[in-house]
Amino acid sequence: MVLVPDATPAGPSRADIEVRLGQAFLTLNQMAASLAMIERSCTRVLEGLSIADDHTLQNAVALRAATKYAQATLEQTGDVSDAISSVARYLGALKRGLCHCR
Repeated sequence: MVLVPDATPAGPSRADIEVRLGQAFLTLNQMAASLAMIERSCTRVLEGLSIADDHTLQNAVALRAATKYAQATLEQTGDVSDAISSVARYLGALKRGLCHCR
């Protein structure tokens, strides 16, 4: 078996990484906005439900679970966003020569 070297560069440039970080950050912000809207919508529907039968109760439980999952995922999205911001700040400091750690 003959291995053919990959035609892509060995590693992305700093500019490529900064662009990808920016794209990831924007995507996370869009996801967070969607999750917040889902959470608010589920809460509004739950507040308007009157539990009259088992079917409605099951729907309420499902909506409550969706609300909790949206909240948890929103928090995780915030954590990832914070991590991306830290990496971007670090790269910026490297770029400006303010950080000598490697």
